[in-house]
Amino acid sequence: MGTLRYNDIPTPRMWRRDCGRAMGLHRADPLLGRVEALLEEYARDTAGEGLLALVEMYRVLEAGRRRHRLTAAVRALRECVTWRLCRILSCEASRLPYEIETMFGHGEGRLAMAAGHPGSGSWA
Repeated sequence: MGTLRYNDIPTPRMWRRDCGRAMGLHRADPLLGRVEALLEEYARDTAGEGLLALVEMYRVLEAGRRRHRLTAAVRALRECVTWRLCRILSCEASRLPYEIETMFGHGEGRLAMAAGHPGSGSWA
């Protein structure tokens, strides 16, 4: 079996299938449940590009990355969300936390600067 990769943001149904879980079990895992709710919100956004749902998904997946064992579906979604946001915001992945903070707040860019990530604006 090859590596799971999404070419576009998956539907909630695809997400459940790829996670290999029945619908109700997502609610037991806070990360998976929150991501599923955001995928549903993204799917309902017919007026825009689902930017707010994508930003929140990015934050949830990044926070979960630090303390949650990433399954293939979570890794693939994280990569797809990052790619999509970079395309919308016209930036590289290394600058994405800064761009999100600039537009939406919540300290993501400050965290990247403090960690000295490339492209974060840290000149030291």
